[in-house]
Amino acid sequence: MVDFFRSYINNNYFVGYILKEQEHIIAMSIGMKKPWISGMEYYIDQFCVKASWQGKGIGIYFLKLIEREIRMEKMNAIILNTERGFPSEKFYLKNGFESINELTTLIKYPAE
Repeated sequence: MVDFFRSYINNNYFVGYILKEQEHIIAMSIGMKKPWISGMEYYIDQFCVKASWQGKGIGIYFLKLIEREIRMEKMNAIILNTERGFPSEKFYLKNGFESINELTTLIKYPAE
């Protein structure tokens, strides 16, 4: 698990946020600055709220804090992928995200 976080932090474009209650992490967002034609964007790779804090408005509050921070950092959008039909999709749509129907996620595993 430490290597997982270390690999993100060592990326020159790494951007991460945590939300704490006293000394306990209750939410985190891990991603990177992503250059695009219209400027820098914040690409969220991992966004989570501790299970015991879900359903209490923490995710909404945390996203608003992140939005304020990325505006200060001159980033102009938040981009992420999530699974269609999952609760996370409903959460993001409810919080102002839009689905880009023209995009398709593709994957290829290299042959051995």
